[in-house]
Amino acid sequence: MLSCLALMLVAASEVPGQSPARSFEVSGVVLDPSGAVIADAKVILRRDGGRSPETKTANQRGEFHFTRIASGDYEIEVRKDGFKPAVTHFTVGAKSPSPLEIVLPIADVREEIAVADRPDQTNTDPDENLNVIKLNHETLSNLPVLGNDVIGSVANLLDAGSIGSDGPTIIVDGLETSRTKVPASTIQEVRINQNPYSAEFARLGRARIEVFTKPGSSQYHGEFNFLFRDHLLDARNAFALERPPEQRRFYEGNVSGPLGNGKTTSFLLSVNREEEDLQSVVFASTPAGLVSENVSNPNRDTEISFRIWSRADFDERHRFNLLGTIKAGEWFNLGMTLALTSGRPYSLTTGRDDNHDNLANDRPPGVPRNSLQGPGAATLDVRWAKEFRLKQTKKKDGEGPSITIGVAAFNVLNRTNFAGFVGNLSSPFFGLPVASRPARRTQLTLGFKF
Repeated sequence: MLSCLALMLVAASEVPGQSPARSFEVSGVVLDPSGAVIADAKVILRRDGGRSPETKTANQRGEFHFTRIASGDYEIEVRKDGFKPAVTHFTVGAKSPSPLEIVLPIADVREEIAVADRPDQTNTDPDENLNVIKLNHETLSNLPVLGNDVIGSVANLLDAGSIGSDGPTIIVDGLETSRTKVPASTIQEVRINQNPYSAEFARLGRARIEVFTKPGSSQYHGEFNFLFRDHLLDARNAFALERPPEQRRFYEGNVSGPLGNGKTTSFLLSVNREEEDLQSVVFASTPAGLVSENVSNPNRDTEISFRIWSRADFDERHRFNLLGTIKAGEWFNLGMTLALTSGRPYSLTTGRDDNHDNLANDRPPGVPRNSLQGPGAATLDVRWAKEFRLKQTKKKDGEGPSITIGVAAFNVLNRTNFAGFVGNLSSPFFGLPVASRPARRTQLTLGFKF
């Protein structure tokens, strides 16, 4: 009992004699090869076989500082973008080591260029022009097209300076034609500026519309469309007292399929019929007063050409066209066309026959042709359509009989775009418009395809 007590007293007397653990500080500065400090460098302190590393960031003077470091062997790794990492080994003994100076070598600059044959890259092949405008059948079907006149609708995308006075060049399946009416249901794709400087064509790409029709098929397919427009669905023209009793009916469709028993011969039959009951708006000043009424529209045209190189009548200096479709849900299928143009020019005339050529359209001395300009125009066209499947099909392309109904509104905001400005100094309407572009028009569409 006494021996055990003595042992406990001896052990208790030895505890106060132990030395407490000591801690030290490690500091330094990060420099580049020229001796300039490197700020914001990442400094990582590791102990050989010790706990997880400790990380610091050098301050704006390039300095770093670690505290409460125990004795042992350590390494410091310093990293900074643009420099090679540097590792320094040191030992902490009975006192804190001297401040470290760590120099980071400049990293090597390496650049890799990969050359690959990618179809979406620019190349010198004119047939791979990235500035080409391509509109397929689905896109054209969802866009508002007045009277199914696809050529007239896409003509706004041409370059007016390239078209000239002869109008655009129309190429249908590789052959030039003067027809501006191509049945919409037979068009597979429309391209503009496909090959801008091809020697095959006489006109530049921005003045050429290339139309590709649907090829024959080994199965029977067809599409029929009926378009209807009536004055009851349109807005009143700004210069008309009432809406003229006009009505338009368009019948258009096509049938394609194999010819005979074989699959090597096929046919495509298209039919297009237009019935238009039109009237014109007359707005004039007479001795009896102003006349504003709707009259029948018999067409009588007399053309006299006298060419002077100056600003053309159709020269719209600034044009913006936006075409797009929006699909959100089963019932929301909307297509739109937005056209913004600056004003067209018109000429200043005296209203007299000063040069005695029997034409009272002479200009004042020194005044060039088309020296005046009217205001710009803005038109928004929209189209909504819904397709109803008559028979469910498992085919991925969704082929099968279906009926499509659609409503298209042209100039849906009913903005008055004035035109026909008078430049005759002798006219009471000098500087004023006597006509306007069409007001809002509505078109109903019913289509069936199988």
